Parts: sequence; structure tokens; C-alpha cells
Amino acid sequence: MGDKHGWRYTVGLLGFTAVYFLLDQIGLFLQGAYGGLTPLWPASGLALALLWRGGLRWWPVVAIGEAAIAVWLGQPPVMWVVGPLAQLSEALLGLWLLNRYQIHPGLRQVRDVLAFALAVCLLAPVPAALLGTSAMFAGDMLGARELLPAALTWWLGDALGLLIVTPLLVIWRRWSFRSRFEALNWAGVLVLWAVLGTALVLVNGHAGDYLFFLLLPAVIWLSLRYGRVGAASAAVFLALVVFGLNAQRGVPDGFLTGVRIAFVGVSAMIGYLLAAMHSEQRRLVAQLEQRASHDSLTGLLDRGAFHRRLERLLAEGEGESHALLYLDLDQFKIVNDTCGHAAGDRMLAELANLLEASAEPSYIFGRLGGDEFAVLMPWASEAEALYTAEVLRRAILDFRYSYGELVFSVGVSIGITLIQSHDTPEGVMTRADIACYSAKREGRNRVHLYRIDDLEMRRQHSELRWISQMHQAMQDGRLQLYVQRIMAVRGEAPPLFEVLLRYVEGGRVATPGAFLPVAARYGLMPELDHWVVDQALRALSAAADDQLSLSINLSGTTLDSPRFVDDMLALADRYRIAPARVCLEITESVAIDRLTRAQRQMRWLQDVGFRFALDDFGSGVASFGYLEALPVDMVKIDGRFVKGLENDTANLIIVEALLNLAKARGITCVAEWVETDRQMARLAALGIDYVQGFHVHRPERLTNILSQSGNWLVSGVNSTQGFA
Repeated sequence: MGDKHGWRYTVGLLGFTAVYFLLDQIGLFLQGAYGGLTPLWPASGLALALLWRGGLRWWPVVAIGEAAIAVWLGQPPVMWVVGPLAQLSEALLGLWLLNRYQIHPGLRQVRDVLAFALAVCLLAPVPAALLGTSAMFAGDMLGARELLPAALTWWLGDALGLLIVTPLLVIWRRWSFRSRFEALNWAGVLVLWAVLGTALVLVNGHAGDYLFFLLLPAVIWLSLRYGRVGAASAAVFLALVVFGLNAQRGVPDGFLTGVRIAFVGVSAMIGYLLAAMHSEQRRLVAQLEQRASHDSLTGLLDRGAFHRRLERLLAEGEGESHALLYLDLDQFKIVNDTCGHAAGDRMLAELANLLEASAEPSYIFGRLGGDEFAVLMPWASEAEALYTAEVLRRAILDFRYSYGELVFSVGVSIGITLIQSHDTPEGVMTRADIACYSAKREGRNRVHLYRIDDLEMRRQHSELRWISQMHQAMQDGRLQLYVQRIMAVRGEAPPLFEVLLRYVEGGRVATPGAFLPVAARYGLMPELDHWVVDQALRALSAAADDQLSLSINLSGTTLDSPRFVDDMLALADRYRIAPARVCLEITESVAIDRLTRAQRQMRWLQDVGFRFALDDFGSGVASFGYLEALPVDMVKIDGRFVKGLENDTANLIIVEALLNLAKARGITCVAEWVETDRQMARLAALGIDYVQGFHVHRPERLTNILSQSGNWLVSGVNSTQGFA
């Protein structure tokens, strides 16, 4: 292997040296043809290109080539050494500047072009010109008066050689045609340029001189159409046209030649700059498109882009079967809670890389949000989908994430659905989500395939319909607020109503039992509670009776929300409602399950005037011990005890005990589910403070209650942001 490498290097060394010697000869020919003015020294461009792209191992090409040309010219032996040293110093300085300014070989950015032209091309030839002309002066090859013009000529020829030849060699070495048509198209452009250049050269008189400068638009077009390759090629063609024009004149005009050469240099700069600007613009557009369609954390398609890919696949397929996997990480919240969201984000990024590495390259991955991912499998069968899901499940299960001294592992629940061409993207995503939820319900860290005849699937379909309908119902008025009177048993008290939620559609009214459990399961309760509180306080603000109060039920997730207190204060302030006119109801089980947070949240709000009621009081034995710890103003005895009050002595004893306990704590007591005169009479005899039930008041629209005052009004949706 080493011998083969050495043989290739030797052949390359001989070949490049021969080319270098030939380019030196071209430079000498141009120098002679232009009366000592060197318009272009192409060998300098080759020297820098060799070292830039091939490395320092190619320095012998420059040394041998320069020594050979010195011998061939019959120069004194000192030039056999000084010539190679001068050219090597130029190439090495140029290479150092390229590395110093980190110039990309493709001159992709404007800064690359400017640094290459203003630093490399202008500075690198300076030491070579000074060293070479000084040696020629010392060897009596130049006179004192010729020293400065010779140095300037040397510098100019090498600078243009670097500006024109180096990019051409480096860029062309890296450029490949994407198609045969593109290659043929480019060949046609080259032929057109050759014809145009030849025509200019053959034009008699000064017409060619003027027409030459009209080539700049063609340079611009080539640079924009073909990028850096077009710009580099255009610069070389311009130089060739200059040489042709001078050859036609016989005796070159020094001033005109200088102008033409300057035009070539400026045109090359313009071409490179335009190509770089166009490249940066395309790269910026590509980055913006990438950011617009990809998740910034994982690099996977975001939800919107993934949905569009699914749409495109469905539109393209005819009778084809595909598969979709819906992945939801299990116990990922532990990482966020333990180490913070930054650590959780890094873990998600690593898991995204793991998922892509564990599956076929043709599969399409997306991050749907949070710790949820999706995999689209084009032309996949059920067996392939199940196999891939199991591979991904095992890969995630075996994954370990280290954070300091802690090591975390997670599982994943995966839902699978097969896709047919007649499907809709929404239907596919819904089925996959349902299958994933089933995997979680079955114990997590497992795979579940959606099947149309699965009863669990049908139930979840129904639940998801409820969720989608509820979002819309908050907008179009199908979700409505009802109220039921909480009446004082003795004496007069300010009117108090409990706010009840109803879903109304087609004249049918659905009670909360039909949709609240679904909303709780899918995390919709904070949003729903926020909507209810907002609408209730809006109505209260319009009430003519400033003594009227409303009692509003809250879920446990809302009470747990860190924004709950701030949102309640903000809503009361927005509608200018005295907090004392609002009573917030929580169930006994919620208060006990979240005792510490419940105490803190309730006391903060109680300090500013809000009241609290404990609903379903007595439903748990622990309620007796926890009552003192909870800052409540009112307890509502569980209606199941009130309902059996007439015929069951045990219920009577329980109600009396709960009432006495509340009174001992100085807490108002309400009896729920009061439906008969006998229940009413017994409760009054026990000394109950308030009663509530169908016997007192059948629930009706909040708007009906408000309209009785003449100017109470509830309008549409104000906010569905939720307590989050």
C-alpha cells in the first residue's frame, strides 16, 4: 500500500511540475508579448492551489519548476535558488493568510471573497516581488531605475495569477454536474463564450475595445446562474479575450492593456462577490426553510411539517399501504423535575438521534411536541410496523442518560396505525394517538396496534370527539353556564348561586358527568376552569345587585397550577369584582390529595377576600382530621347522606355529626341534594345553615337569573388560555 502511494505521489509530482513549467512559459510569453508588462503569471495561481488543496507535500513542484525555468532562461545560479525561494515564500504566505482568515476553498461567503482578494492576492506576492527583483538587481540583471517597475510588474502578474487561476483550479476541482443536461448546458455556455470572445478579437479597429467592456453583464449573468464556477470561468475568458485583443494589435498599448487587466481583476471580484452573495442568500433561505419546518431542539420535522409530509404521502399513494408510529415517552417528567428542563432538552436531543439511527433512512421522523414523536413509514406492512416499533421501544428502554452522578432511563408507549390512500391526515393522527394512549393504559412501555373492532379504541374515539367539540363549544356558545340557588334556611342572606357547566347541542343538555372526566383525562381542566371563572366574573360584574355572589367549582389540576393565584387576582381586577363575592369550591378528595399546595394557594386568596367551600364533605373518613388544616369558609355535606336522611337513621347521625363538626370550627354548613319537604324539615331541625337542591331551585341559565335584574348579561368567550 505504501509503495502504491509513493508511486502515485511521484507521478503526480512529475505531472504537476511539467504543468507548472508550462505555465511559467505562458507567463514569459505574455511578458514578452506585452513589452515587459506581465498581465498574468498563471504559475503563481497553480502554486497556491496545490498547497491549499493538496498540502505542503507539493512544495517540490514549486521549487523544481522555478529552478527549471531559471536554468532554461540561462539566469545566473543565484536565481536557481532565489527564484524557488521567492515563489515558495509567496505560496506559503498565501497559505498562512488563507488559514489565518479561515477562507473557505469554495469562496462561499462575501467575507471569503474579500479576504482572498484583499489579503491573499494583494499581500502574498509582495515578498516574492521584493526578493526576486532584489536578486536580479544584485546579479546585474536589472538597473536601479528598473527595480521598482520590475517589482510592480512581478507583483501585478502574481496577484492576477492568484485572483484568476487559483479559484478556477480549486473550485473546478470540487464542482460536479448534477445531471447530464446540466453538463451539456454548461458546455453550450462555454462554446457561446468562445464564439463571443473570438468575435470581439476579430473585430477591426477600436470597436472591439469598446465592446470588450460590455462583457461585464455576461460575467454577472454567469456568476448568478452558475455561481462560483461561472465567476471563475468568466474571469479566465476575460483574460483570454484581453490577450487576443492585444495579439491583434501587434504592438500593445500599455495604458489600454493596463485598463483591460484592471477590468479583468475588477470583473473577477464582482463575479466572485455576486456568486458569494447569491450563495449566502440561498443558504439563508434554506436555513429559514429548515427552521420553519424543523424542531430547533431535535432537528426533526416539527408537527406542521410532519403533517404536510403525511398529506403529501396520502396524495401520492394509490392503493399503497403505509404505517404511522406515535411515540410518547414514559416517566420523562422525572428528568425535568429532578434536573431541570435544560437537562431534559439535552436528553430529548440524544433520543431523537437514537431514534433516527435505529430505523431505516427512508422513514420520516417528527417531533410533535414535548416528549411525543412520530415515525412515518412509507410502503410498510403491519409486520414491518410492529417490528420497527419494537426495535425503537427496545432502543429507548436500553438508553441511559447521565447527568452528573445521576443516570436516567425512560420507556416509551407506541401506538401504530396502518394508512390507506383514502385516509385523511387528521384521521391517521387521531388513530395513532388513540393507540398510543391505549398502550399507556395497558401498563406503559409497550406497543399497541389500532384495530377498528377494538372496543377500547371506540371508547377513546368517542372521548376525543368530546374534546374536539368542547374546544369549539367554548367559541360558539354550546358550552353554557347554569346556576342553582344556595338558600339560607333562616333569615335573609345575600343571594348565592353555584355555577354549573352544561353542554348544549340540538336542544339536548349534557351534564358534566358526560364530559368532565374526559376533559380531566386529557388535561383540559385548567383551560375549562379558566373559561368558567372568566365568564362567571364577567357576568357578576354586570349584576345590578352588588350583593349577589357566585360559587365556582375548581378541579385539582387547576388548584395545582402555579399560575392559579395570579390568574384569579387578574380576573377579579379586570372585572372589578370584590373577591368576597366569589366562593371557590374544591372537593374534599382534591384538597386532601394536595394538602400542602392547597393550603398555600387557598390562604393567599383568602387573605385578599376570596371564600372557599369544601364540596362532598364527609365522603372520606379523613375529612374530620383535615378540616382544621384547610382554610375553608363553607362545607357542603355530601348529597348521598342527605338523600337517605328520611329513611336511614345512620345518615341522619352522619349529617348531624358533620354539621356539629363544622359549627365547632365556625364554618358555615350547606346540605346538598335537598329534594323533599321532609328532608328540608329535618335539616332545619338540625340547624343547617344553607340548603341546595331541586326542592330549592332547579338549575337554569345564568343569563335567566341575571335578566331578572334587568341588566345582567353574559356574552361570548373572553379567554380560553387556562390556568397553566
